[in-house]
Amino acid sequence: MKFDLKKLIIVLCFVAVASLSFSVVYGAYYGKGIFKDVFVNRKNHFTSDLLVQVKASEDWESSAEKTTGASKFSLCNYDLATGEYNAFDLTFAVYAKSEDSATDKVYNVFFGGKAYSVDKNSSFDTPLFTAVLPKGAANSVSVSISFGDITSDNVSEFPGVYVLAVPVEPSYMSPRALGALIGPFNSERFEVHSSFEYDEGSDINDYAAFNYVVSMIGEPDDGETVAVWWNSKVLSIMTENGTLPDGSVVMTGSDGDFDRYILLPKVSAINYSLFFTRAEVAEDETSPWLVTGDDAITWNKLTDYIKTV
Repeated sequence: MKFDLKKLIIVLCFVAVASLSFSVVYGAYYGKGIFKDVFVNRKNHFTSDLLVQVKASEDWESSAEKTTGASKFSLCNYDLATGEYNAFDLTFAVYAKSEDSATDKVYNVFFGGKAYSVDKNSSFDTPLFTAVLPKGAANSVSVSISFGDITSDNVSEFPGVYVLAVPVEPSYMSPRALGALIGPFNSERFEVHSSFEYDEGSDINDYAAFNYVVSMIGEPDDGETVAVWWNSKVLSIMTENGTLPDGSVVMTGSDGDFDRYILLPKVSAINYSLFFTRAEVAEDETSPWLVTGDDAITWNKLTDYIKTV
């Protein structure tokens, strides 16, 4: 067989040109960010300490097992085992509906200081709310459900709530939907829910004060209290004109980064509103409120500087 050097050269030139064309096209798409999240950033996380991954497009609730004894859960942008987090903002929507479409029972889902009602008319067609888990750090948000006054020993006779959380942006994350059927429990157990109250999507810099709502549900033991701790380099609590609950006094302590706290008496079915402003730091310190970019304080990051225990 005669070796044709001319044909070999033509073939090699074709392969080289095709490879170069692919590199140019790939480079263009990569430069626009189309492939970055897929090939470079493999940290694609949407996790929860209670909800599990489901196929949102299917009738997943027919096989969901009811989870009882927990009415509060977190939604996270990181791996719960390794702590590895996303390098992009993750926007997600939360849906909920009653387990029983004929029930007259109404439950509440709490997020961002607001209560969203779930009843027999609720469906997966309209989200209760949307939220964002910011990029560049391990972030999470808390969602809680109030089942109201359920004192029956047989809580299985009450319907639960189907909860579905679906990533919206980036769109390729949507298959990582999380869901669960969360069942009620005897409300004699005491619960505390706390969060900042604000309009979803609003700019935190438009707020002169931040309303932190502490809700208590159930039957507490007499004389017990709940402690609200905060970082005084970031937040200052308002004490003027009766803004503090009766009998509450600001105290100094030490619990990690938290150095101020107040004690609230445990009371059944009560909401406490605590108002905070941006802290004025000493001259030799830099205010965290002056930080810009990815590390700027957002509604989500503000929760890192306060806690209720």
